[in-house]
Amino acid sequence: MLLERTTEIALVDAALGAATEGRSSLVLLTGPLGIGRSALLQRLSCLADDRDDVRVLRAHAAPMEQDFAFGVVRQLFETLLGDSPEDARDRWMDAHASFARHVLADDAAPPGADQAIAATEAVLHGLLSLLANVSADSRLLILVDDLQWSDVPSLRWLTYLAKRLHGLRAVVVCALRDGDPRSHHTLVREIREAATQTLRPASLSLTATHELVREHFGEAGDDEFVQACHEASVGNPLFLLSILVGTGFLGRRPLAEHAETARRLRPSQLRERLASILRTQPAPVRDLAAAIAILGEQSDAPTLARLAGLDSIGYAGALRALGALGALAAPDEPRFIHRSVRDAAESTLTMVQRERMHDEAAALLYAAGSPAEQVAAQLMAVVTRRQPWAVDVLRAAADTALRRGAPDTAAGYLCRALLDSPAAGVGRGRLLVELGTAERGFDPLACERHIAQAMTLLPEPRDRAVAALRISPTALGPAPLTAVDLLRQAAEDLGPADGLTGTDRDLALRLEARLRHCGHEDPHELAASAHRLKELGPEPPVDTGGERELTIALLGAATLGCHLPASEVVRLAGRVLDREPATSARIHSTLPLAI
Repeated sequence: MLLERTTEIALVDAALGAATEGRSSLVLLTGPLGIGRSALLQRLSCLADDRDDVRVLRAHAAPMEQDFAFGVVRQLFETLLGDSPEDARDRWMDAHASFARHVLADDAAPPGADQAIAATEAVLHGLLSLLANVSADSRLLILVDDLQWSDVPSLRWLTYLAKRLHGLRAVVVCALRDGDPRSHHTLVREIREAATQTLRPASLSLTATHELVREHFGEAGDDEFVQACHEASVGNPLFLLSILVGTGFLGRRPLAEHAETARRLRPSQLRERLASILRTQPAPVRDLAAAIAILGEQSDAPTLARLAGLDSIGYAGALRALGALGALAAPDEPRFIHRSVRDAAESTLTMVQRERMHDEAAALLYAAGSPAEQVAAQLMAVVTRRQPWAVDVLRAAADTALRRGAPDTAAGYLCRALLDSPAAGVGRGRLLVELGTAERGFDPLACERHIAQAMTLLPEPRDRAVAALRISPTALGPAPLTAVDLLRQAAEDLGPADGLTGTDRDLALRLEARLRHCGHEDPHELAASAHRLKELGPEPPVDTGGERELTIALLGAATLGCHLPASEVVRLAGRVLDREPATSARIHSTLPLAI
């Protein structure tokens, strides 16, 4: 289904009409990748269906066939000659066209032959004479796809033909992809300059997107779904069809509820197609595409240029090439048109190359003073290289992630930091404590495991106490035995609160609070906690954080054991809350039991 290409088809149709009187023309069909040049050529070939006096000659150049001398020319003529009667072939191959046999014979110009020698004046003229003889019998529509990949001898003949079209009854349509390095070849430029008109198909409109959605799914799509497809593809037919195929493969109908799926889809077949195109680009263009993929689309030009190994001039040229190719959302912005372009650029790198670029990107961002999370995002993709500053950056990034409410992201940063940390020592122990702190909200078992590992590396009782207190108390059900053992070990190492002062006393009280809470399912422990509360007097001390945590733990036990009237529990809990700052700092302590 070809939409919104009526103007281009009509122009070529008119050119065919003019060719009846010998007014031949050369039409250049250009545009970025995926705009639908090949599909349009296929549709143009149908112009001969209702015309008995029009023959279509077609050829499709390919990168892997550039070493086949006259490969494109042979594609154009072989079907024609093979399907025509012998008397017609003999008439076309007159004395003037006889040199064409040197090209069209089965043993002509094998791969690797000297292509410059093959394209002699006599051969070029012989092919032109053959074409003229055929056009005397019928008008010709000559279609060449991916002109930029044509072998040099074929380009020489097409250039020769472009300058001698007068008098022939032919229309030559050559499709050329923008941004391709071979589009700057001298012979390709000569063909461009000789073109009588250049057609650039436009991106599809929203209306066309509606039509394609209806055609693909067999039903009209919701406006939200169609809008998402249109925005994600930017009206590019290749991107749009890939999104529709991918969405259908997932079993999704064109409904509004699936709009986000279409917007975020990264079709594998599109990635592979784009990767194959990127691999044909010059090294600077490939390197810049990889740099944009690695650094993301928010990076500045100098950093991108340094990562790609380009100077300012090389960067500007590579950016222009990517823009012309249609890979960028805007010609002068290092921002890909679709997520699949980034995937394609990354897929052109080996694992070693990808890790090296991420490592270099991290170093560049660190040197530029970028936020820790930006640097950490690069370090997350590096597992075999070590930077002396990596652990500090990853810890800072984890702290930022925790403060913005992303503990899983913080845990990822800290796990990565362990790779760059020594296998033993206080530093690794503290890193494990930070990791356990990040994990306690979403993976309590991992938290306990990492805290247990940390405590074996921390020589000071105070540090072990702090580590044990990072494990969140269990609100319902029995406390894990591992957690109880860690708390008890830390309390024994630190000593009873009565013999301590300052921070150590506060830590001891908090440890007691946790241990008291661990017995909330044991009636004997509940009774012991109620007795301990009575020992503290009618007004338990609540001046420090440890005192408040212990009071709440004891009140909870007294409540569960029915050892205090409700009014007294409310009064004492109110005293604690009145003294506790209104922050989330102690959300993983016993204080939430007061609510």
